[in-house]
Amino acid sequence: MRSRTEIDASNQRDASLDALRITATFCVVLLHVSAKVWVKEPVGSESWITATFFDSLVRWCAPAFVMISGSLLMGSDKPARVRERFLKIVLLYVVWSGFYSLIDWSETGDWGHALKHFVEGHYHLWYLYMIGGMFLILPLLKLLAKKKEYLQYYVVLAVLFNFLFPQVIQVISLYSRSWYRILEFAFQEVGVNAVLGYSGYFVLGYLLYHYGVSRRDRLIMYLFGIAGVAVTFLGTKYYTETTLKLQEVFFSNFTINVLATSIAVFVLFKQWDVPQRWGKHLRTFSGYCLGIYLIHPIVLEALELYDPYLPEQIILRTLIAFVLSAIITRLLKMIPVIKKSVT
Repeated sequence: MRSRTEIDASNQRDASLDALRITATFCVVLLHVSAKVWVKEPVGSESWITATFFDSLVRWCAPAFVMISGSLLMGSDKPARVRERFLKIVLLYVVWSGFYSLIDWSETGDWGHALKHFVEGHYHLWYLYMIGGMFLILPLLKLLAKKKEYLQYYVVLAVLFNFLFPQVIQVISLYSRSWYRILEFAFQEVGVNAVLGYSGYFVLGYLLYHYGVSRRDRLIMYLFGIAGVAVTFLGTKYYTETTLKLQEVFFSNFTINVLATSIAVFVLFKQWDVPQRWGKHLRTFSGYCLGIYLIHPIVLEALELYDPYLPEQIILRTLIAFVLSAIITRLLKMIPVIKKSVT
């Protein structure tokens, strides 16, 4: 999803990033459709396994958006313009969280619950909270771009303390609560909080985009990316079927398996030499991605009221919701005042 605050650092727009943004937006819709099936269907059933597969396949989509933002914003010579960017995010949040809270109120009639819903945000609006935080620390992150060594050091710390160690501890928790508490305490005491959250993806996006990757390393990344999807799927399937409780340990964006897949997809699109004739169309449709992201949950809810979910319709439901959200975004962009809420 791309807002007007994300400005390409180069004079020539990279169509591969537009293609990645559009694909990631579609995958966000697919993830949410799959998730609805995943939580409703009986564990171990064919439909549940299908939903688990699709959910595992597209877990890279949210990290990809953060990597795109990092690749564009960290390398820009223009001022960070923190205030402008942050206020834009605040505006988007107020408008859309308010919209979904009003829907909540219309269903419950409880203003207190609606206010709580407004503050917490609809399930997909976490991204606005997160990217707002990235904008606040953008001037500091831009300092890392001065040296490749700074970037590499930051990414290494992020991988260790934001991905590897926490995931190992979470997996251990499935076997031993006592060791989990000991390791969790030790990890919290170290407290390398500066590299936690999505800043690792933000910096990694800039590093991969501006310094490139050798052909051999790309192949390794692709293999790790495929392995990442396999670990996400098989790990989730195994532990859920074993415990008979939905386990999301391997679904987290802060796992090595999702990180590996996110890197592979980002590098794959970065290396794609997009045909020049596609550039204009990709750029135009890329401008709809933010709106699709903001609107698609209400479209999915409307579709569910009209036609209850059928597991075998995951892809079809995703396509319908994606297209309808794009059409609504197009219509909103035609209204002078309202168009600011989807761009």
